[in-house]
Amino acid sequence: MKNVKAVLLFLTLASSQLFFLVYSVTAEAGLVRNAGKGSISVSFPTWVTMVPETELVSGLLREEYYAAGVPLAIRGPGEYDISAVPEEDCIVYLDGNTPFEDDPCYWQFYQDEALDLFGYTQSFFAEAQSLLSWTISNGADSWLFSGADVAVEEGAALQARREIYMNAAMPAGLLPGEYTLRASLDITAPEGYVFYNIDTLVSGPACIDELGGCFRLGTAVGNSRLVTSDPERFVVLPLAVPEPATLSLFSLLLLMLYRQSRRG
Repeated sequence: MKNVKAVLLFLTLASSQLFFLVYSVTAEAGLVRNAGKGSISVSFPTWVTMVPETELVSGLLREEYYAAGVPLAIRGPGEYDISAVPEEDCIVYLDGNTPFEDDPCYWQFYQDEALDLFGYTQSFFAEAQSLLSWTISNGADSWLFSGADVAVEEGAALQARREIYMNAAMPAGLLPGEYTLRASLDITAPEGYVFYNIDTLVSGPACIDELGGCFRLGTAVGNSRLVTSDPERFVVLPLAVPEPATLSLFSLLLLMLYRQSRRG
């Protein structure tokens, strides 16, 4: 009878250890990313410039100032003002009639792992103040990261696509589960400047005799603008049981069963 009990105990323990081994391998495999994320953005280019208010006449930008060369934040068809995805291949451009059937490209971290994130922005003006932040949320709960935890790539003096970063410790309250991630850039123009959305559907300047000149048609939108990425899936995985420790425990249990059977 003792031998039967020992065998049953061995089978129970072996099954539990096999579960932990499979769990560990599964958790590791969960870090593999493939395919891409689909989203539909604008189908025409948008140009935003930062101009002195004195260069606007009846709300329109003087062509002479524009033609002299101004910094532009340009977003082409299918592009984003700001994006935060694990890999550039995660962005798939689709037309309105093409369904996107799966969404396997997302951020994943183990619990307590440092959060190392990156993305890019098409909206940057060297003379403006740009405050970057990242937000992880789940219903009513949210975690905002800014200041020393984030950075915008240094570089070109006028405008360019810039990479954005975040490196921060994972908050204690960020438990295993599903969350949403967004990146935001709050841009404020210097005093006396405003942002101007140029009408790209008009290919050239418009000369208006009543205003005494030619103008780049568009709309002034104030001295600040906020660009926010699409929401991205963010997953926190539970800590996996390390395989070496699991195997050591399994070996110890086998030794204990062996000794018990010898005594029986």
